[in-house]
Amino acid sequence: MSLKINKDNVYFLPPTNKNGLSTALPQFSGDIKSFEFKVKFKPDFSKSKQGINYGIMMLNGKHLGISWLKSEDGQSNIVGSLWTEEEIQQVFSPLDMDGYTYAHLVVDIENGWMRLNNTATKKIRGKLSNDYRFSYLWIGCGNSFENCDEEYKWNFYGKINYAEVVINGKTVFYSKCQKKTKYKVYDESENGNHLLKYSREWFE
Repeated sequence: MSLKINKDNVYFLPPTNKNGLSTALPQFSGDIKSFEFKVKFKPDFSKSKQGINYGIMMLNGKHLGISWLKSEDGQSNIVGSLWTEEEIQQVFSPLDMDGYTYAHLVVDIENGWMRLNNTATKKIRGKLSNDYRFSYLWIGCGNSFENCDEEYKWNFYGKINYAEVVINGKTVFYSKCQKKTKYKVYDESENGNHLLKYSREWFE
């Protein structure tokens, strides 16, 4: 089973929990030492355009996380992105055009490096941008809030069947996208960080 993703069907994980049920909040403060995003996804290539980023697992604000991009030369790549206090940092890895693609982004702020799929490693400069202190984790876009311009939403089209978030060596969210309801994807890490299907009404 998998999540079918499009601009009208994306999921999010807030940095706080309304009911206080989370035992490990997915917060990305400036003093974070390391984090990892892991995801398996299958793009709908018929909906893709050259030069457009499609967010798969990301934090809103200055886009951080995993996306995919078809360049002008026709090459498709997985992209790992983040902003530090210095500048944007990015790493790239080839995208598998057949079946599901596994992407694993590791960012070690403490030791100053980031890696994507064991194929691309880059030194990074500076601390993680404070822009992420109150960011939401999005599955299937970069940002779906109503006040975000369409060009910055980075809506993904396709399927996702696995997602995991690790912060400072601890898994705070994990799902094979099988245990779910119409409005929720359950967190199998037992931290209580269930993915919620985005709707405008949730924030009213």
